[in-house]
Amino acid sequence: MCSRLAGYVEGILTDVHLSRERNWPCPEKYTIPTHCSIACNTASHRSLKALENLQIALETVDGTLDDVLLLHIYILESVIDESTEVRDGLRKFFPKAPPATSWIGVPHLANADFLIEIEALAVLP
Repeated sequence: MCSRLAGYVEGILTDVHLSRERNWPCPEKYTIPTHCSIACNTASHRSLKALENLQIALETVDGTLDDVLLLHIYILESVIDESTEVRDGLRKFFPKAPPATSWIGVPHLANADFLIEIEALAVLP
């Protein structure tokens, strides 16, 4: 699910910081070929799975994607040309109005198999 979930109370609002939502590499690489196709290894697919993870993490603290105020998207420079597909994925999860979003192209991420990581800041009522 999420790598780290931390919340604290300020007045009547709760800030929820979701750090580095990501989708682990396609199971094919780990000898489970029936679960995934080659499309698993695209930034677009991985971003959709990371956003699903974000949604699940928020639900565990009674939040929704509507509570998200800010996203930081870290995307490998080698797959930055897939940003249009990643943006389309964001629109699926945030159809009304996406939160403020920063895109950061990076040469590498914490794990050599990662293509994209997403950080989120949500405020719960």
